[in-house]
Amino acid sequence: MFERKGFRVFIACTTAILLTSLFLTALVVTALNSSLIVANFGRISDPLAGLPSADYYVLASNSLYFAINGSNHQNFLTNGNAAYVINNVFGNMMAGQSIVVNGSIPLTASIFPVSNTYLDLRNATIKATVGSLQAVYIHGSSETLKTNITINGGHFIGLNDTTGSERAIRGYYADNITVVGATFESVGSGIAVECQNGKYNLIQNNTFLSNPGSWAVVFNDDSYSTITLNSIDSGGNGAGIGVFGSGGAGDRNVTVSHNTITGWGPTVLWHAIYVASTPNSTICGNTMGNPNATASGTSMLIKSLNTLICNNTINAAPNWGIHLYQETAEWESSPNGTRIYNNTFAGSTVGGIFFSPAGHSVSDINITSNDFDNLNIPIWIQGNSNTEMAINSTIQGNKISDSTYGIRVGSAGISYVDGVNILNNTFTSIGPYPACYVETGSIRGVIAYNVFSSCTTNIQNNANDTLIYGNVYG
Repeated sequence: MFERKGFRVFIACTTAILLTSLFLTALVVTALNSSLIVANFGRISDPLAGLPSADYYVLASNSLYFAINGSNHQNFLTNGNAAYVINNVFGNMMAGQSIVVNGSIPLTASIFPVSNTYLDLRNATIKATVGSLQAVYIHGSSETLKTNITINGGHFIGLNDTTGSERAIRGYYADNITVVGATFESVGSGIAVECQNGKYNLIQNNTFLSNPGSWAVVFNDDSYSTITLNSIDSGGNGAGIGVFGSGGAGDRNVTVSHNTITGWGPTVLWHAIYVASTPNSTICGNTMGNPNATASGTSMLIKSLNTLICNNTINAAPNWGIHLYQETAEWESSPNGTRIYNNTFAGSTVGGIFFSPAGHSVSDINITSNDFDNLNIPIWIQGNSNTEMAINSTIQGNKISDSTYGIRVGSAGISYVDGVNILNNTFTSIGPYPACYVETGSIRGVIAYNVFSSCTTNIQNNANDTLIYGNVYG
């Protein structure tokens, strides 16, 4: 009995070893033989369990990347190069199809989405492993646009590159691109998300952590596109949102709305929001604050025609809340026609709105119904010469309180300001400098129907023809 039992034990052990060997062989064959189905290596774990339905999948496992057909769960490609596998899948995709990428995806080359597809990266980490990488590159041309691509989620990690060309996502001649729910960090000296020469693009509900020396989002020559509901922390070394156009930009209509932006700086080149040469754009509902006291970039720099700025909140910014000027001769780079209303400015060591032409005269600026509190200079308008003037501007219905100045027109004993109208504003606890201060050289100005309360000096007018009437002093 003992010998038979021992024999049975021997046979059982031998059988187990043989089965294990065959099972491991099946795993290897599955990885290499594209005709076998996922279930063969799914016996260890179900690789599609918990993943959303899709037409294709790319799964990362043990430094291999498996391309799987969603219709039959068949593994049709395995390779050690993630970009190769993902781009191969894109080559198989048709309009309206989707791909889910799962796991850690190191990239040595760009991946190139195709038009009319959906890329689900919610369970993927996309990491650059080489410098100057454009990780997801939606690459079209003026003749053949890429269009209708959604990128949902993804944790993008850059290489902290210092060349200035690193991108996590770039659209080039691409329309109707949506980037939603992703996280971006360590994209160095470049741009985390960039769209160039496109229309109707949407960057929404993303999180931008420290991306050293980089912009979070940039639109270059984009039209009718939107950047909204993003959280951006530049970490004290970088910038928030840039919207830039080129000569002959036409009607761009870009919207920047309801974003939260902190930590831009430290140089004058970095701003929370910078809009240039992109006419008829809207900046609304954003919240900006910068705890970096050494930062010198403004919260908003506006050099663009007919910009609408409304319902924004700017707290504790170490420089101007909004700086307006025209830098180049092109008409679209002028801030003429800018409307600023219903914004809140609080706690700046410098000021709220600085309107100062640089190189060209600027006109028709409307500053209405804003709230300025605890600032050095809430509103300052000045020109530089007879050919660089501030012309025909209205400051109306604003509340200005607890600040060093109120509204300042001109500087250093001279003013090149023509036709400023200061109407129906409320000034409370302004001092030690005047609530309204108008320098010599201002012409055709009006100060009327304002209410002054507890101000050191209500009005100091050094100009010859300013009309002053209907004000209330308390």
